[in-house]
Amino acid sequence: MRIIVLVKPGAELDDSDACAVEHALNIARRRMDVQVTLLTAGSADCVRSLRRALALGADDAVHVADDRISPYDALTLSRVYADVATDLGFDLVVCGKSPDTPNLSLIPDLVAARLEAPVTAVPPRSVPPRHPSFPAIAEARQKLISTRILPADAPVTGAAIKPAITVINRSSCPNTIIYSDPDPHAAAVRLVDFLAERRLV
Repeated sequence: MRIIVLVKPGAELDDSDACAVEHALNIARRRMDVQVTLLTAGSADCVRSLRRALALGADDAVHVADDRISPYDALTLSRVYADVATDLGFDLVVCGKSPDTPNLSLIPDLVAARLEAPVTAVPPRSVPPRHPSFPAIAEARQKLISTRILPADAPVTGAAIKPAITVINRSSCPNTIIYSDPDPHAAAVRLVDFLAERRLV
């Protein structure tokens, strides 16, 4: 069983998202075969909030990395979340409810409509989130965050996210997988840029 927890874009983990992670973990504790996967989209800062959520106990995470994705664009975020969730496969989708942010409060309904499946929206403070221990924080650094990259020439809104090649960098970014676009030339350019940026070539 896979539970996908949608995490809002940003460097800090939202309280309602922490409650959503805890809700998923409460379900996981009652079964032996549950994988809790985090999903977010946006700038590189999102990795910080994913690491915090992984320290709470989630198993792995997916980051759709694109600076063009606005953290307040519910339509684009719902499209990205639905596309990736469909690609990953899921049994349940959970997200934190954001009553104070009107645009983001639409995400559960928009994602549910795109997936044609219910999405559980967890209100803030409805499930007390745990405080991660130091060992849990250290362990979170070793958990997998896979990064998906939209094709550079694709419009963000309505763009399909189709992983092509996989690059694993175990030095400066351990346990990170980079998915590039399906055009071989563009993929090669991105790969070289990725390695050069980290002084691996």
